[in-house]
Amino acid sequence: MSTVTSIRIKDPWVWLKFKDFVLRKHGKLHGALGEELIHAIKFYLENADALTQSNLKYKINRRGDDFEFRQIKNEVLKYVEPGGSLPLSMLREIIMRVSNVKDHRSVRSRVEKLIAEGFIKRDWQADSRGRVFRVMSPA
Repeated sequence: MSTVTSIRIKDPWVWLKFKDFVLRKHGKLHGALGEELIHAIKFYLENADALTQSNLKYKINRRGDDFEFRQIKNEVLKYVEPGGSLPLSMLREIIMRVSNVKDHRSVRSRVEKLIAEGFIKRDWQADSRGRVFRVMSPA
């Protein structure tokens, strides 16, 4: 079974370079482009830990963030001990209250940072859609 999908690539040079690679390797794009894209995604997923942890550092350490995230973590720890779980709705309310943000993108970026720092992780067993988080460490 195959899935038809569409993507938006903000850097057209990357897409053209990828298509050029596929064309040189296979001599055609039709059929080969999808296969090579699958290989690229699999490679990325297999190496995601090494890629993400080092590349997220530049996003994580913006000025002023440390104090805000300490406040978010302290507020979470008022309700949930390390090892405990909290639903996304509760985490969202804490982030919106502490950070004074209202839009979902701002909340999501803060959730992603908490995950990247290792403070929380998604509890896939509790919710298959990733809407429950386990608190990993008090720091």
